[in-house]
Amino acid sequence: MERTPGEAAEASLPLDDAASACIAACAETAQAVDEPTEEPTFEERVARVRKTLHIRGSFTEIMRKTLVFCETRRSIEDVEQEMAKHKAVIVAVSEGVAVPEGVQSGAVDNFGHKYLSGIGKYLEQLVREKIGCKVRSIELNVMQRCSSHLCSKTDIDESEQIGAAGVQCALNGETGRVMVFRRIHDMPYTVVMEPADASQIANREKFLPREFLTPAGNNISDKAMPYFLPLIQGELNLQMHGGIPKHFTITESVLK
Repeated sequence: MERTPGEAAEASLPLDDAASACIAACAETAQAVDEPTEEPTFEERVARVRKTLHIRGSFTEIMRKTLVFCETRRSIEDVEQEMAKHKAVIVAVSEGVAVPEGVQSGAVDNFGHKYLSGIGKYLEQLVREKIGCKVRSIELNVMQRCSSHLCSKTDIDESEQIGAAGVQCALNGETGRVMVFRRIHDMPYTVVMEPADASQIANREKFLPREFLTPAGNNISDKAMPYFLPLIQGELNLQMHGGIPKHFTITESVLK
């Protein structure tokens, strides 16, 4: 069996050269999607690898190692830059970022989805090793699920509405459907609820639009604000009973 350029490079190049090897292996695909031909910056190299992965729909070992290397290097550089400007730095990290093998358990749920915990502890150790500063990681996990009393009023109102709409959909005899919000306007914020086929949603991913991220990919851009801001508006009039938050109950009147 013939090796691709990327596979050959994997056997002979150190990880520091993995990005160059992967770019070379993907050159043909990159040109097909109008990638620039001049020498790319580090950020452009990472973006090119990601775009190539998206087009090819495949994930070779050299590509996986390339992404892990690129993301690790850039993460450390980002932290160092922010630490030069601030006494303390807080980093929010998606649990789905590329990490070396062994960081996550590899276990899967009943649907074949990987359990993604472990990235926080990995980055904590990485920053401590590479920068030498005091660092701690916190995995939100259950904490955020226990914090509905801190949700926005928009979030709580919409959760009631979509839940009630789902029940009404079932009472109407519909099955295999999922209730979704479809946004009509950002300003003023306007959405409608409608049913969608579960087969078109289950086990599928919809990624954050690239324009919602800064060019470096390490923060949210101004273009994302009109989408996110309406979702966090309003404060709850929290009701307590015996020192415990009292949550809403869907009544029959809500369904009518």
